[in-house]
Amino acid sequence: KSFLLVAGVRTILTGLVPRERMEEIWESSNRISFFAGQLVRDKRELKETVIVSGLLNDLGRIVIYSFSEEDFDRLRKLTGKESSEVQVVLEETTLGISFPEIGAMLARKWNFPENILYAIRYQMRPLHVDESRESLVYPVYLARCMSEVLKGCQQFEYIEYRVLKAYGLLDRNVFNKTLAEMEERFVKQYSV
Repeated sequence: KSFLLVAGVRTILTGLVPRERMEEIWESSNRISFFAGQLVRDKRELKETVIVSGLLNDLGRIVIYSFSEEDFDRLRKLTGKESSEVQVVLEETTLGISFPEIGAMLARKWNFPENILYAIRYQMRPLHVDESRESLVYPVYLARCMSEVLKGCQQFEYIEYRVLKAYGLLDRNVFNKTLAEMEERFVKQYSV
């Protein structure tokens, strides 16, 4: 059922932004989803929720990308090649709202399950979540950070300590090794 949500969202939103941007978004979302799923070792239902949340993590960004070309270019110049955490602050300052919040609003409007909505809303603010929901948000947050490390727009030092600790990744070498292994599995699974 959850994966039908994702298919529906992709179908509905595909025409809103230029094809190149949409391909970039889906590739990033696939990687984040895959990494998030790899971070959840057990609990099948939780794993499915974080995988779907990873696939839908950029729901709000698609809305922002659907702005006029001029508005999008202005925002892109402002955010540049910043990490998503910095982009969120700049979006909130410029637009008054961030892409995770827009994504959560859409998820609520479309009656997505509460856990998916929560993971989308707090994906960039893992320290703001209730302890009982860390297992929903931490893997999506860390997966995004890992994806951005690969792109060169996130540094290990800026990833939340508490999240790294939860996954035993406080050591940079262990983090890099884990990331390299996950990326290798991702490429193997998704290469054509």
